[in-house]
Amino acid sequence: MARLTSLALMGLLGTTLLACGTDENPRQRIGMLAPDAGTGATGGSGGVAGVGGGGAGTAGATGVVVPPAPAFTGIATCSQCVEVEVPVSGGNSEANLLDQVGFPFFYGAPGQDFSDVTVTWRVMALENNPDLMVAPYIENGAPYEGVYGALISLSERNFPPGEWVDVRFDLSRVPLPPALPDGGVDAGVVADAGGAVVVDAGSLLDGGADAGFDDGDPAASAFRLIDPAFDKRLIEQLGLYVGSAATLQGDAVARVAIDSVTFTGTPARADILFDTGLQALTKNTYNEPPGTQGPLWHP
Repeated sequence: MARLTSLALMGLLGTTLLACGTDENPRQRIGMLAPDAGTGATGGSGGVAGVGGGGAGTAGATGVVVPPAPAFTGIATCSQCVEVEVPVSGGNSEANLLDQVGFPFFYGAPGQDFSDVTVTWRVMALENNPDLMVAPYIENGAPYEGVYGALISLSERNFPPGEWVDVRFDLSRVPLPPALPDGGVDAGVVADAGGAVVVDAGSLLDGGADAGFDDGDPAASAFRLIDPAFDKRLIEQLGLYVGSAATLQGDAVARVAIDSVTFTGTPARADILFDTGLQALTKNTYNEPPGTQGPLWHP
């Protein structure tokens, strides 16, 4: 009788412990757990035998907290600079959603006037790869009409190892909206292409530099595309794309550092030197390839 009473008490106690162990979501109680992991309370209940002498159950697994991903520390050795890292897959195209990431500064609506401003991004390729690129861009607010710079290859010719290179974006060469609708621009400057305005490679470029890869000049003001309704007086986003060139096959990682973003022309504005932090540089997470890192500030 004493033995049966003890077993009954043990069964009652085990049932109580089991109920306590499953009363709440263990992920909420002890943090993120590995898939299918149990908790200590649940594991204890597995050892209770049923009344009548059945064998003991198998103990549950101990809860395991999944450690956070290692912090991104980068590979750049510069100081007072910003580093970004973008893993990409496949060549740059409208259909590819894993080909680039924009790193912009955002300005509140209705935006800021960049009418006669030249923007210079001072960039270093931390690893050279002619199938990767950077490209400056500037946009209005929604629906995000913009001007998009030439894709500048991260080749050794364009970006000699360990050297800073000025990527210049001269917006004084961009027409104001009344000049952009179909038929409103000289055919030798721009050509209509399905609702978009494509810049001729020999027109809006300093010195007639080629807008393509390698044989172009990173310091040239080369434009790939100007949206017809773009208004450079209402800028809400100024950024730098980092990603793949059209020639990339397979996977690669674009790694670049940014030393500064400076401005000349009118209206005048303060240079961004990254001497006190990111200074509002951020990442546009739209269609961001998994594993993208940064912007990371190096003091």
